[in-house]
Amino acid sequence: NGSPAHPQTQGKIERFHRTLKIWLSKQRPAQNLRELQMQLDTFHTIYNAQRPHKALGMHTPKSCYEATVKAEPKTAKNKEHFRIRHDVVDEFGKVTLRRAGKFHHLGVGRDNEFKRVLIVVDHYSVIVVEEKTGEILSKHAIEPSRNYWSNTLLDKSVKQTRKRRKK
Repeated sequence: NGSPAHPQTQGKIERFHRTLKIWLSKQRPAQNLRELQMQLDTFHTIYNAQRPHKALGMHTPKSCYEATVKAEPKTAKNKEHFRIRHDVVDEFGKVTLRRAGKFHHLGVGRDNEFKRVLIVVDHYSVIVVEEKTGEILSKHAIEPSRNYWSNTLLDKSVKQTRKRRKK
């Protein structure tokens, strides 16, 4: 079947069928489906791998196909995730992020309420940056199983403050 308003595709297929019919008419008639399939496989090999084509500089279609780089889908293991999102910190010092179909709440800090932020997400972490100043307000490790991701910057500063108090 050709696409609507694309008659050249239909013509190309009709020309291929004509070539196939002419080739089959020169062969001994097949006695069963298995024999017919063997004839069709032979035609396929001749048509693509042995027959030079004028439009391809007298190269075979197979050699031209194999000479080009093929696109390959990325596998989930190789796929790196990266995006940037604009948001505003809510009155409780949090922003939300949808990842893999789930909402996650990110603690940015109550002192940052109503600030306009950029949320930078990669495969492993999330960084929240104040738009106006470029200051990093929070960092979060991606933990898919948890709904709330705490601010690892805050965790570090709290730990440092506790260490100083103990001294």
